[in-house]
Amino acid sequence: MQRNAHRNRFAALVLAASAVACGDPTTRSAADASQAPAVIPAPEQGFVQAGGLAAETAPDASTRAKVLLTGESAGTWRFRFDDDDVGLGIGWFDEATPDSEWTEIDAPAAWDLAHPDGFDRQTVGWYRHEFTPPSSALGENVRLRFDGIFREARVWLNGVELGGTDLPYLPFAFDVTDTLRADEENRLVVRIDNRITQTTLPCDTRMHAGKHGWFPYGGVLRPVWLEGGLATRTAQVMVRTDLDGAVDAKIFFAAGDDPGDGAVLDAEINFAGETVARWQAVAIPSGAQGLALRTTVASPRLWSAEHPEHAYALLLTVSVPGAPAEATSYDFAFRRLEARDTRFVFNDEDFYLYGINRHEDHPTLGPVYDETAIDLDMALIDELGANFSRPGHYPNDVRTLRAFEAQGVLLAEEIPVYQWERDQMADAQMVKRAVRALDTLIIRDYNRPGIGMWSVANEIHTWVDSAPEFVQTLYDTAKRWDPDRPVMIASVGVPGIVDNDQASGRVDVIGINEYEGWYTGSLDSVPDVLEGMRRVFPESTLFVSEYGAGALQGRHAEGAVGEESRTDHSYTEEYQSHFHERHIAQFRDSDFVRGFMPWVFADFRMQWSPTTGNPHPADKMNLKGLVSFEREPKAAFRTLADEFAKAP
Repeated sequence: MQRNAHRNRFAALVLAASAVACGDPTTRSAADASQAPAVIPAPEQGFVQAGGLAAETAPDASTRAKVLLTGESAGTWRFRFDDDDVGLGIGWFDEATPDSEWTEIDAPAAWDLAHPDGFDRQTVGWYRHEFTPPSSALGENVRLRFDGIFREARVWLNGVELGGTDLPYLPFAFDVTDTLRADEENRLVVRIDNRITQTTLPCDTRMHAGKHGWFPYGGVLRPVWLEGGLATRTAQVMVRTDLDGAVDAKIFFAAGDDPGDGAVLDAEINFAGETVARWQAVAIPSGAQGLALRTTVASPRLWSAEHPEHAYALLLTVSVPGAPAEATSYDFAFRRLEARDTRFVFNDEDFYLYGINRHEDHPTLGPVYDETAIDLDMALIDELGANFSRPGHYPNDVRTLRAFEAQGVLLAEEIPVYQWERDQMADAQMVKRAVRALDTLIIRDYNRPGIGMWSVANEIHTWVDSAPEFVQTLYDTAKRWDPDRPVMIASVGVPGIVDNDQASGRVDVIGINEYEGWYTGSLDSVPDVLEGMRRVFPESTLFVSEYGAGALQGRHAEGAVGEESRTDHSYTEEYQSHFHERHIAQFRDSDFVRGFMPWVFADFRMQWSPTTGNPHPADKMNLKGLVSFEREPKAAFRTLADEFAKAP
């Protein structure tokens, strides 16, 4: 259903762009109840660079020309490892460099799974791809776009360095109009470094030095493509709504060398194939200025778990004399999640989070998006009955976010600020990098109907002196872009640490990561954590953002289950279910806890092996999943589904 909706939207875009180009009077009629578009200044916080261009909002459909450089249609790339990091010095990016020692590799793919010697290899890898783009397919203005890599990249085209990124999982792009050779062979070279240190994003942690908490799959993980289109185009599109139907959209444009090219914007809002609002056509301002589009949609349909189909689309069509019009569409919704008086309120009704954490990890694909695999995961999450998810500690593929939205699942999207300590939070460069990651994420996903909260950090050392200013900086950053959505942090829930937390109260919502009876405490000591957090932060909205126990799918207890040694857990399905039952009962006894979400949906790879089993049953695997790595449900899956079904 989701894929059909996007195909239908693309067809509607083509028709709309054609109508504007042909001067169809219905597309240029006076606005209905909409105000005339108004010129506005550039955002106060400025434009954020992502590669060589300003960060952009991800459109949900577009008529821009697109030539994929990854995937089956593009063929394999060439690849070689650079463990000694000599490639830069001897010019592996140069066009004259032979590729006799390079091997074939798929892209997008993690080199850990796509290369026979690549598994769990933290190093530098070089990619090379030759392609011949037809000039007729792209036009005069061309961008090179990357949807996401891990962890850091530098990019060359035809021997010319374009730039790079140090923000994993996030998009970046370059203008290659003057570098690309149309109708000739081009060579794209990408150097990727997936090594994690104390100063990278994500960073190495002292708790498990040199061993990361989720698997640092290296490589080109998401699509790469050439995009052709007009020199003037929509770039940053942020649609703010309220439950009464008010729409306040801010549109900023990227322009070519000649901003006075006569570009005109047509804008309308569509719902279920019908136009519900339209603005007068307006000249696009030059320079860094943008346009504000304001209107009120009568009787708006609210997006919710019961009505995930209630997504609207802002259709923007840019036309320039003598060129085909260009249309882009951005999904948005009328919905509102609030942290109000220590509770969650969604669409003006009390809301309890029945959540699930999920990593982007799959046995054969790792973090790479696959339609069939995501469909299976979404079917299981639907069967579970979750209404909320935190999809890992990093930005997910936009297609994954759309899949959650199609299920009506609200999301807390997080940047990879994971277990930072005092020195990292006091490091100005690291703070700037975290801010840029949050900037880029919010710009990309601001309009997404399913985003309920922004999560700024996970398990950082909130008890050290550098934490309050750091958390405040991230909170202020999120609120400058998005004053409406709550900002959350997932904090360490351990008695003693909770009492010394100096920073978590700087945000709207505190997620409590507690593992009583697994890593700390006992099965009966959960209230010590919950009540401790409430005592320290009595005015904050609280929920349990992580808790869980491991089980090896298919391992069963021989007798009754009960308290276990924290260094010698049985990893049986029965104990995992018992653990969840005991914890959930204590959550429900604490009315100030406004939701809970197990860690984690499915077993996943990580670099360190836990010491909670004697021995741990599966090396470099986190077994806390409600389903196995292969997506086979464990007994705890049914336990949670039954508990979620008790929702009022």
